[in-house]
Amino acid sequence: MFLSAIRAMLDFRRQMYATVLQLPIVWFSRNLSDTVSRFVQDSQEVFRGYVILLAKIAREPLKAVAIFALALWLDYRLTLAVAVAAPIAAFILRRLGKHVRKANQRLLVGYGRMIGGLTATLSGMRVVRAYTREGYERKRIWRVEREMLKQSLKMGRIEAMTSPLIEVIGVALAMLGIVWLAQRTLVGESSPAVFLQMVVLLVAMFDPIRKVATVYNRIQRADAAAQRIFAVLDMPVERVSSLGQRELPPPQRRIEFVNVSYTYPEANEPAVAEVSLVVPVGSQVAVVGPNGSGKTTLISLLLRFFDSQEGRILIDGTDIREVSLKSLRRHFSLITQDPVVFAMSIADNIGYGREGATREEIVEAAERAYADEFIRRLPEGYDTVVGEFGVTLSGGQRQRLALARAFLRDAPVFIFDEATSQIDVDSEQKIREAMSEFLIGRTSFLIAHRIATVRAADQIVVMNQGRIEDAGSHADLVSRCDLYRSLYTTHLAGRTVERPMPLRP
Repeated sequence: MFLSAIRAMLDFRRQMYATVLQLPIVWFSRNLSDTVSRFVQDSQEVFRGYVILLAKIAREPLKAVAIFALALWLDYRLTLAVAVAAPIAAFILRRLGKHVRKANQRLLVGYGRMIGGLTATLSGMRVVRAYTREGYERKRIWRVEREMLKQSLKMGRIEAMTSPLIEVIGVALAMLGIVWLAQRTLVGESSPAVFLQMVVLLVAMFDPIRKVATVYNRIQRADAAAQRIFAVLDMPVERVSSLGQRELPPPQRRIEFVNVSYTYPEANEPAVAEVSLVVPVGSQVAVVGPNGSGKTTLISLLLRFFDSQEGRILIDGTDIREVSLKSLRRHFSLITQDPVVFAMSIADNIGYGREGATREEIVEAAERAYADEFIRRLPEGYDTVVGEFGVTLSGGQRQRLALARAFLRDAPVFIFDEATSQIDVDSEQKIREAMSEFLIGRTSFLIAHRIATVRAADQIVVMNQGRIEDAGSHADLVSRCDLYRSLYTTHLAGRTVERPMPLRP
């Protein structure tokens, strides 16, 4: 029984994890902590409810039905009269169960909020302490806990009153039935033997109902958790498999954006609006613009993290929505704005770029990314396990680790999202040198604010408020584009000397 419950919980988690891995990217920007809570707290609620269901609910009703059938055979009139208690008890359980289910749903949401608050506080502990906000953080978490306590107490009160209420109703009806049967026995309508048997059966009949009442609310709590889990399982997911879709070969001619527009859910203005762009294969394209101008969103549409709501994105004339996601994304290497480092070994982090990569290939990629020099100095070298989010590494080290992962993938299209905006000069220079050779013959998209990192690009695209304001070479844009000239002037004011990124040697 216990093993069956554990297997059911594991199946729930496996199915939910498989679904979560294919949910749209936008889901995680709003529901990350709540999703984690569903894996941890909600699945535990379902597990506890499942154990109780197997131990009590599946057994006690069968016992009650058997006793009821025997009582009907002995005295059907008395049995049917006392059975009036069943719909009354069911009505009470149903009404109280609804309150328990709603309260537990609010409690489970509270767990998600608490996980989110704790994660944000613990990951930002340096800021918390630097600004002496420990007291504020304690109060903030306490407000969440106080709301959770309120819901817990509400469920506790309901559970405390449910069983006694059902017992009072059952005992009252049983007493009335016994008195009626006693009168009939005294006048000779029933025998003393039947009287004693019916008394025993009436008591035995209400015992399963009393036991069911004690666990019914626990089942409602499990039901509330199961509803939240099924809400995730029923969400529309990305179609990763190639079933019914074409396989996309490596790009040979060009990548085109044709009047592409996209608006985020609940946003009033489009993040990308009527963008048209042609990128020849093998060229380096830099996308620049102010914060919020749509640079990262444009690249996300290319990878189909979101699907454009208007327009098309074509690779060699093929609409990317007509090909499988797997065949599309295998042609891209991605370095995000905040380099992602998993809580695993250095070798596993680099090897994440290509399944089945050998240690020699991993080391070679690290050497090309100038990461080998710092990896060798770590206590266990490539087998050193980094902390969560790579907190044991510096920003430059995380960036070079992400670069090595991209090098190992060796995809024909390379995406570099503001990757040098928050690292030291030495690390930036090493990244430039590493990219200089790697980008030869590859199509690359470089997203950056820093003009020095994009001046050598074949084409610079200037975005503003989701639209392409201008595109061309650095010299052309300085002479004719006010926004680019403003970005360039601001950059010169911030740094007097900086070498351009050598996209080609």
